[in-house]
Amino acid sequence: MEELKKIEEIVIDTGQIKFALRDATTKELYGVISFNPVDFNILSRFEKAKEKICKIQLEISEEVELDNAGKPIDYDMIKVVNKINKVIKEQIDYIFDSPISDSVFGNKSPMASVRGKLFFEVFLEAVFPIIEKKIKENMKETEKRTAKYTAKYRKK
Repeated sequence: MEELKKIEEIVIDTGQIKFALRDATTKELYGVISFNPVDFNILSRFEKAKEKICKIQLEISEEVELDNAGKPIDYDMIKVVNKINKVIKEQIDYIFDSPISDSVFGNKSPMASVRGKLFFEVFLEAVFPIIEKKIKENMKETEKRTAKYTAKYRKK
């Protein structure tokens, strides 16, 4: 610990914003997540995560042996669900570059059904409009700042 006292610190604003999680039905707050909503790499990470989730679903479907009627033969459903849950939570954390999955899902499965949709889909559908809004706000701020510095170079 003595060595840490000698290290100088650089404090950087990473753009992280805290968001409260509220249950749509009960209206109760159940968690807080923090991430940078104007990190343009979220979209790139989302595409990569989607591929990984699809890949694990395919791998699991190939692992499960079916009988002639198409029903699974001797497989451990809990093991399968736990494997998918783990991958989805890891990928949600990856998308947002922040450990948010425990706050979002708690002890619930990301695969839980919420009015016919998977819980992780419901979360993504709720958060992406916020990201879109924050990106638009950020772009307006950037344009204002840029205009301030480039105004003298524009033709009048």
